[in-house]
Amino acid sequence: MSKYSPQFKLKVVKDYLKSGGQRWLAHLYEINTSDIRKWTLSYQSNGLSSLKKRVYQHHTPEFKKSVIQYVKV
Repeated sequence: MSKYSPQFKLKVVKDYLKSGGQRWLAHLYEINTSDIRKWTLSYQSNGLSSLKKRVYQHHTPEFKKSVIQYVKV
């Protein structure tokens, strides 16, 4: 589970892009400056979807075995 919601991340990123000052924002929101930097770079390169929670796929053992067999052939 993500520590921060996508809405919070977006708010911090927009505040940073609007006013700048990583240290000030980090102190204001009580977060690390590295988080602000990561979120901002991610948002600028990939947009809003990069701030949202990722959903990982779960594969059955049978499917994994079939993939391995396919690759071996």
